[in-house]
Amino acid sequence: MSRSNSKQRTSSVRLDIPPRKQWPHGHGYCGETVVQAFGLYNGAWISQQIVRDVNKGEYLIHHVTPEDDQQRRPYGGGGGGDPLTTLTTLKFSYIAWDYQNACQPQFPAYCCWIKQCLLQ
Repeated sequence: MSRSNSKQRTSSVRLDIPPRKQWPHGHGYCGETVVQAFGLYNGAWISQQIVRDVNKGEYLIHHVTPEDDQQRRPYGGGGGGDPLTTLTTLKFSYIAWDYQNACQPQFPAYCCWIKQCLLQ
């Protein structure tokens, strides 16, 4: 009995999901909207409020510094957890940009990293 060496074919379908509308709020829901779109493209509905609840506050799409927290408070933001912990809690897989160890300026290396992620 011979064994076939043919590779299993995989295909993907790009879902025609329209751009998300942000809820009106003093400091926006842009981070929550992005996470919601990630979920939709992967077949899961996650409300913007659930993202904010899991994050224990406003969701920013970058490392949150004490300065970020102070700037957000006058706009109803502030608090909030680590965005990567929130993504993990919501069962997303991701590759985080290593902003702490990237050489300065970061732009060229960041562009290469983004391209590698998109080609995977």
